[in-house]
Formats: sequence, C-alpha cells, structure tokens
Amino acid sequence: MKRYINEDGEGLIGKIVRDSIIAIVALFTLIGSFGTVGAGERGVKTRFNAVIGTVQPGFYVKLPFIERVIKMDVRTQSLTADESSPLSAASNDLQDTRLAIVVNYHIEPSTVENIYQQYGSAETYYHNVVEPLIVATIKATASQYTAAEQIQNRLEMSAKSLTALNTAFEGKNVAIEKADITDVSFSESFTS
Repeated sequence: MKRYINEDGEGLIGKIVRDSIIAIVALFTLIGSFGTVGAGERGVKTRFNAVIGTVQPGFYVKLPFIERVIKMDVRTQSLTADESSPLSAASNDLQDTRLAIVVNYHIEPSTVENIYQQYGSAETYYHNVVEPLIVATIKATASQYTAAEQIQNRLEMSAKSLTALNTAFEGKNVAIEKADITDVSFSESFTS
C-alpha cells in the first residue's frame, strides 16, 4: 500500500486508476485469447473478418481483438411436415396430395468455411438452400406416382426420395441421413 502514498502521506489516485485500467485490459485480453467449440460444432476462425481456418471441437487459442471464432452446428437437423402442417404436392394423375415427411440431414463438417463465406451462418444456409431443395425434391418424386400409388407404395416413394435427395445434394455440403414419407392423404374430391 505504501506504493500509492507519496512522501507527504497523500494518496496517489492517478496511479491507482492507471494500474486498475491496466489490470482490467490485461484481464480482458487474457479472457479473449481462448475458448471452446462444443461437440457437434465446428468453429470458423476469422482474422479481421477473413476466414483463416476451421477449429475442431475442444479448446482453442486465438489472438484477442483480432481473431474471432464463429461456431457452426454440424449436428443432425430435421425438416418435418406432419399431419397438422403437411407438404402439399401433386400426383401424376393431377390430384392434390398432402405428405407428412421427415428428412434428417447435416452439414459436412469439412465444409463449414465455404458455408460461412457464402451464407454467414448454418441457419441461413438451411433456410435458403437446404430446406427449399428438400421440399422441391420430395414434390418432384411424389409427382411420379398417382395418388393411389403414393398411398400403396409409400415406402418405395420414401426410398426414391432418399436417392433423389442424395443426387440433388451432391456438391452442396450437406449429407442426407434419412428421408421418410410417413403419411399420404388427399382431398375429399379425390376420385380413382
């Protein structure tokens, strides 16, 4: 404490304030130098907003105030259309059908840098690219069947949908894990 008192016994407030500010800046610098990326995530490391690499799950070190790590979820996502909000489609015989579907997918972990550079976040990529392509592919597959065939061959239509989705997503940084059409219904005016 003597360090902050001059020869006359008066406090040196300026010195205390300066040393406190230095300590606070040092603390924030230390805290901003490291972090963690969780399981099921990848980090995109940027320096002055330019992508410089990918951070694997676990502990990482970065330059404070210069580098950032943006976390991106690479866990399984699901697009679901159920009986309460079905996917409207058309059959080969021009009948309106409603499909209940479940499609599971995930971002390929090795491609998070590309997705960040083009879309800024995994959520934007899901909503602007992945989900519309899934819906369009399922509708295109359903249109190859008559309304009656959609009901009778639902499992075959699911398998064809999975194959079509895998083809549609080649080179799109997404892996389709599962595609199931869980229910098919049609309008009251359906006539066979």
